[in-house]
Amino acid sequence: MTNTKIISTSDNSEIELILSDIDPQTLVVFDYNNVIAMNEEILFSSNNIDYFIKIINELKNTIGKEKIENVLIKIREHFRWTLVNLNWPTIIAELQLHGIKVLLLTAHRTGKVGNIEHIEDTRINDTLNLGIDFSKSWKNFHEVQFTNFSTTNNIDACLFGIPIFKKGILFSCNIRKSDILNAFLHQFKIKPQKIIFIDDSLKNVRLVQGMCDQLSISYLGIEYTAVEKLSKYRLSYEEAKKRINNYIKSE
Repeated sequence: MTNTKIISTSDNSEIELILSDIDPQTLVVFDYNNVIAMNEEILFSSNNIDYFIKIINELKNTIGKEKIENVLIKIREHFRWTLVNLNWPTIIAELQLHGIKVLLLTAHRTGKVGNIEHIEDTRINDTLNLGIDFSKSWKNFHEVQFTNFSTTNNIDACLFGIPIFKKGILFSCNIRKSDILNAFLHQFKIKPQKIIFIDDSLKNVRLVQGMCDQLSISYLGIEYTAVEKLSKYRLSYEEAKKRINNYIKSE
């Protein structure tokens, strides 16, 4: 029977110890937001992202798709990413040096947004600016679009795009990460003996566990709660809407 397990931790030392004792038959998968890095804009903390998505969804009917895209670009211009664990660049580089494949799996959207032709490149540059290059694990793997998926929620498609694999980063475009990861493994005929998945969402961690059960892959899912402990402030709906409206006014 396949060995699968989930733990919850905010202890970087515990994760570093786990990652120091694996071999090249293990695939390590990181989430980006609130795992690799956190954003100084409080709207995007785990406590407030639900309000942000709800308000953007409401605004699509009043200001239109183009205006929303311009607002999203304006908000993104104010992003200031900082590493959650200052050791991540060294840890990931060491894994890659020892032949262990490391993948970034992010809900980030893709495609054209406003005057930005490939919005996914902003996430690629975010990671490079933090000193992390996921492409080093995937030098002989070409870019792929996963066109057989569609969004499964009520938010306008302008927020997402087509899931792609590009430069070591798998963009799920808010489709279930387990589904996109499964498609990625199938596309490149990858069957690791074990997957370690680090995400701040327990739901995502459990969904990837289910995928590994189906594929008979050993699994360690880590619900990473470091940022949750660092950022507990909960905006009210009115406060969140006011912050977004300020971006709209400055657009």
